[in-house]
Amino acid sequence: MTASVAATTGRRDGQGIHLTWFASIRLYLASDATRTIQTLLGLLWISDGALQFQPFMYSADWVQQLSSMQVGQPQWLASSIAWGADLAGANLAVWNTLFALTQVAIGLGLLYRRTVSMALTASLVWAMIVWWFGEAFGMLFMNTASPLTGAPGAVVLYALVALLVWPNDRPGGLLGDRGARTMWAVLWVVMGWLWLLAANSGNDSVSNAIAGSPAGAEWLSTVLTEVAQVTQGRGRLIALLCAGLSVLVGCGVGLRWHARTFLWIATVLNLVYWVVGQAFGGVATGQATDINSAPLFILLAAAMFILFPRPARSASASPALALDGAAQAAGEVPSASGRVMHGRRAVLATAGVVVGLAAAAAIADLAGVFGRGGGTPPPGTVPLPNNDHGNGNGGNWGSRSRRDPNAGIRTLNSEITLPPRFRATLPIPQQLKPSRQTSDTDYYEIVQSAAMATIIPGLRTPIWGYNGTFPGPTIVQNPGRTVVVSHRNDLPVPTVVHMHGGTTPHDSDGYPTDFILPDAKYGTFPEMPAMAGMPAMTDPEAIITRQTRDYTYPPQPRAGTLWYHDHRMDFTGASVYRGLAGFHITHDTEEQALGLPSGARDVPLMIADRAFAADGSFLYPALDPTMRSTPGVQDSYTNGVMGDVILVNGAPWPVMNVDTARYRFRILNASNARTYQLALQDASRQSVGFTQIGTDHGLLAAPLPQDAIQIAEAERYDVVIDFSRYKVGDQITMVNQIGSGSTAVVMRFVVSRATSDGSRVPSRLSTINAISPNSAMTRRTMKFHRGANDWTINGRLFDPAYSEADVPAGSTELWTIISDFRHPFHIHNATMQVISRDGQAPGPYDQGWKDTVFVNQGERVQLAIRFSTFKGRYVFHCHNLEHEDMGMMANFRIV
Repeated sequence: MTASVAATTGRRDGQGIHLTWFASIRLYLASDATRTIQTLLGLLWISDGALQFQPFMYSADWVQQLSSMQVGQPQWLASSIAWGADLAGANLAVWNTLFALTQVAIGLGLLYRRTVSMALTASLVWAMIVWWFGEAFGMLFMNTASPLTGAPGAVVLYALVALLVWPNDRPGGLLGDRGARTMWAVLWVVMGWLWLLAANSGNDSVSNAIAGSPAGAEWLSTVLTEVAQVTQGRGRLIALLCAGLSVLVGCGVGLRWHARTFLWIATVLNLVYWVVGQAFGGVATGQATDINSAPLFILLAAAMFILFPRPARSASASPALALDGAAQAAGEVPSASGRVMHGRRAVLATAGVVVGLAAAAAIADLAGVFGRGGGTPPPGTVPLPNNDHGNGNGGNWGSRSRRDPNAGIRTLNSEITLPPRFRATLPIPQQLKPSRQTSDTDYYEIVQSAAMATIIPGLRTPIWGYNGTFPGPTIVQNPGRTVVVSHRNDLPVPTVVHMHGGTTPHDSDGYPTDFILPDAKYGTFPEMPAMAGMPAMTDPEAIITRQTRDYTYPPQPRAGTLWYHDHRMDFTGASVYRGLAGFHITHDTEEQALGLPSGARDVPLMIADRAFAADGSFLYPALDPTMRSTPGVQDSYTNGVMGDVILVNGAPWPVMNVDTARYRFRILNASNARTYQLALQDASRQSVGFTQIGTDHGLLAAPLPQDAIQIAEAERYDVVIDFSRYKVGDQITMVNQIGSGSTAVVMRFVVSRATSDGSRVPSRLSTINAISPNSAMTRRTMKFHRGANDWTINGRLFDPAYSEADVPAGSTELWTIISDFRHPFHIHNATMQVISRDGQAPGPYDQGWKDTVFVNQGERVQLAIRFSTFKGRYVFHCHNLEHEDMGMMANFRIV
């Protein structure tokens, strides 16, 4: 045996040959690689199946929890099978249990030699089922699966592993050695093609090109956006380098050219994708670290690399086998079985380290280290899985990031048995009548008070409401009319009223410290109480009144669906959750002349999710339920609070009877933290579609057909649905395509009467002059980032004494919003147009004049903002209300 061979594989002394740890692994894998991969595959299936029961881990009585759960597991089936079968409660739990046990059975079959073939067949079938139906794996049946990238690619690897390790004597399993190499080459050459598409886009923000490519390599978007910034715009060069490496890896292994070198490169590249990628895990960004996520499939793929090129059969071609032959001839090496046993110990030791690291990652993930919350949830809560995967429902999201906008936000699970869907009748908020009128002004009176409402049948829910109702009464502002609303606060805490989307003087805008104090008997209240990371503050400029206040709203520049809600500093989330929200609808002569549906066929829809305690009250994880002194929510809910009951105008999953006519629906997302993707489906579950006619600040230039509408917190969309296409008795359901279980449906329309209809939707609706950025515009960048225990803008928590920008009255500026999470950006007393998302043109949901724009994780959204001529101090902030309450707000002054 030569010295070089000994150096490669071990060391030699007077006692014989001692194999190094690395050489032991190589020897074992060379002799029993197929069985090793079969075992790893089995352990993965068992682990994945066992962790499907993760939602029950917080419950002392998991059997009771299993029978009462409303949110579906496994996560990759939640939006498809659970919703498609209309399952809930115990029925859904039975399905979840069967899915989990199926995976465990497959895994056990792979561990037992006699059942390997049967279990591998089951693996192939189950992987395809997962790909076809699964949410995290793409939902192929809904045309949202990307076949080459994202999690569906992991399923392809899964199937490939099964084919490669089929028990037979042929290298490469059922594919054979040549087939395995060909498959490998194709996968990596395609990867190189995707990188080349990005490089050839000519855009330094590489993720833009990828997001727009036919295959949609979404898992690269977040990291490449950051890489392009860090490398001063060299993203295109990086993309070209990655393209070249990918092609070399594929060709090198496929053609047996420096194959082992390229296998090492492939392993490293996969691990890099795992650390920084989006759909492949994104450990660096705190995404997808649990057993259901793609990173474990990447580890499985890395293990698969050792299967080929298979060790050569001659001593001259393999140093390991040269050592084997020479050493055995000299009697210095154990028998084949002894070597396998020696290598098995090394492999098991390595596997133990890997399992230990995986367990540490899982524990850290549950503890919130990766930014997905942690701690002990309050009674009645079940954390939803992080559905933040590369594909999401990307096929329907337009130019918005294809990442799940609700990922990383926990859902409160109600302590009650949820009511049946589609039993409640849709309530219509009462239109408020003026208490008096003058030649140009309408005066209204509203009392903010506590009341009891029947939301869940058989239970009474305490609410805080405008005039004691939830939603509050609708205020209608006609062309040329000023509106003055006198608010009286009969609640036990201070309040602030903000007309969201209004063009208003600063003293009527609802600045968060401009309190309407309650009756003096309730004591004193700090303007800005202390919270984690932020000391208590006072605001010398605050305009504070006792119990009553008049808000003056001048004639609005455009017709639109506005709304009013509480805006008290540090407590907006809790106040709105309790019911302090209502519509403020403005009209103008342009809109009134169009002949759009009106009267009873002009319907406001306030969509909000809530959770309910056992006594029927709203369940909210406030640190101080009295809302007097300590702001914020429990640590597990700092990303936002979502409920498991969808309310429309205060009713759970209601039904609306409609005529065979056109209806205009003014859709408002009044949820604290949930984004919806709304779509219509008929009885056969075929998509119906909307005709969008308006957005936050009024009508679009022309009607816009939409298959679905993604609506973030505080956004509004005006749509027309033409029910004349249906016959009496037909049912049309509004669904939430990014919901699961109880949150996957919203409401139902039932055609109940045939009638004539004189309304129309003209081809031109309004005149909108698009803003073209120019060099004369002031440009600003606002970074919305998470702090240690709070949320910041440009690294600052809200400070009423600090102005982030002083802007000239009536001016237009170009702002770029950068987000590290998911933030609906809202600005007061201004209107804006979306110029670009990550350098690309705005999508179909970005059309028209806006006051709230959703910015997804890792995005850079450029906005042209036109400021009002009213001067004074105003704010902009994230409209995830928990983020806003925890400091994500900033001042600007119009001067």
